[in-house]
Amino acid sequence: MLYKSVWDSTTIRTALIGKWQREFIRCFWQPEKANSEDFKNLTIEFKTNDSLTVYTGYQITQMSSWPVTKQFDGFVKLSLCTFIPQLLGNILLCGNRVVFYDSYVDGCNNFLLK
Repeated sequence: MLYKSVWDSTTIRTALIGKWQREFIRCFWQPEKANSEDFKNLTIEFKTNDSLTVYTGYQITQMSSWPVTKQFDGFVKLSLCTFIPQLLGNILLCGNRVVFYDSYVDGCNNFLLK
C-alpha cells in the first residue's frame, strides 16, 4: 500500500520541532562551499514557541524566530528574522531528514538529520 503525506505549513512546522544535526551541504554552483568544516558540528533546535537556536558544538551561535510560510509556487519556506544560510530555500521532508533546498536559485542545499 502506498502512503501519501500531505505537507503544508502546519504539518511542516510540527515535523521541524526538535533538534536537527547537519548531515551535509551540496552547492552545485559553488562546490568549494560544500561540506566546509566551519559548520561540521552544527545543530539547529526548533522550539514549539516559534524560536530556534543554532549551536556549533555546545555554543549558541544564532537565535531567531521561525514562522513557516507557504510560497506562491506551493512550496514552504521559513521567514527568518535573522539570516541563517543553512535554513534558506524550500523545505523538503522525508523521514528523519530535512532539506533546505536553495539550489534552484544558485544557493546551497542543506541536509539535516533528526
